Amino acid sequence: MTLNDVPSFFRSKPEGAPVIARRYHFSLAGLAYALTTAVLVIGAINGQNNLLFWLFGLAVAGLVISGILSGWSLMGIRVTREMLTPKVHAGEDVRIRYRITNRNLVFPAFALTIEEMPDARSWFGKKFPASFAAFMQTPVTYVGYVGPRRTVVVEATTRATARGEATFNGVRVASTFPIGLTRKSVTFAKLASMTIWPAKFSLAKTLTREGVEGRATQRLRPSATGDEFFALREFQPGDSIRSVAWRASARADRPLVRSKAVRPGQRVWIVLDDREADDRATGDRASNEQSTSNRPSNTDLERSIAFAASLANDFMNAGSDVGIATVSRGSLIVPAAGDRHRVRLLDALAGLTPGEQSASPIRTHVGERSFFIHAGDAAPAAFSRARAVDVRVATNYDPALLPMLPSDDGADA
Repeated sequence: MTLNDVPSFFRSKPEGAPVIARRYHFSLAGLAYALTTAVLVIGAINGQNNLLFWLFGLAVAGLVISGILSGWSLMGIRVTREMLTPKVHAGEDVRIRYRITNRNLVFPAFALTIEEMPDARSWFGKKFPASFAAFMQTPVTYVGYVGPRRTVVVEATTRATARGEATFNGVRVASTFPIGLTRKSVTFAKLASMTIWPAKFSLAKTLTREGVEGRATQRLRPSATGDEFFALREFQPGDSIRSVAWRASARADRPLVRSKAVRPGQRVWIVLDDREADDRATGDRASNEQSTSNRPSNTDLERSIAFAASLANDFMNAGSDVGIATVSRGSLIVPAAGDRHRVRLLDALAGLTPGEQSASPIRTHVGERSFFIHAGDAAPAAFSRARAVDVRVATNYDPALLPMLPSDDGADA
């Protein structure tokens, strides 16, 4: 006996989002069709014309088929959502997988549209808000046919446009099958979220090369798990046979093994100017007497955050320990390396908001590098030792992949 042979009330119910609303949506075509039907019944009654009665019966049958019979096919629809890309950079594709299950025994479902709802409502007016609309276009996908007691898996793809924490809640499945006079929809509620990291820029080699050169000039450190040759030493109990240098052992007439080493990563601090535009202008007038016409905008702040994330990625790929600090908050992430640290660093930049007060300077050590990422502003005295990098200067980017840079009047150049 197969699963399809078992009655539905004996089968376990598929897991999915709970239904919060079922609605009918009337379009202009549907209203025109209903108005025409009313005109037919009035003409049939007044004129007692059999042909008009037949036409009225066909029109009513169309309304019944479009409204009632097709609505039954959505009664058994259930939806589950899976975030295939829980963490992406702004500018990359967001992929969401939907599993559409038709629990009906007889009625199939045709021409389904699955879309996320930014502000779903239940039957009683309760709101199920979601914030994804501020970070991407609405994910939409389509399913042509879902047979009774069948499941179809589809994916929706959209482009992430801004960094931050995007939340999802309401999912609506709608259909206008078969005639298109009315649109039937079933809304499900299932809370989910994803993190959108700052956009990735291709930076100039004059910035990224410093991390590689600084790493190459440091001394090797002996390590059993290293990947570079360090020295030859006497064989000791517990050493692997694979590490024995056979030719050198034959010349020395005693067993010798290769000692490996690793290069310690360089420590890098990336200081981000996250002050409000008014605070930046006030600080500039107090220290450098800059005019308010060059006041950074929100676009400059977003570009600075994306630039800092790209620079951190480049240094970490070169083997450096990278930390993040801001002007208003001080140290956010202490320098470290590894994939987990990379995720923590990008998550912190994804949720960064402008600050107001200036913090104390970060504590740097000898040999550490620090960069001050800004948009046309001088570094505060607490961070004056850091190398200033202006995100408005085109030479700081790879010329082959130059992004749109903001101009003086606030528009993109």
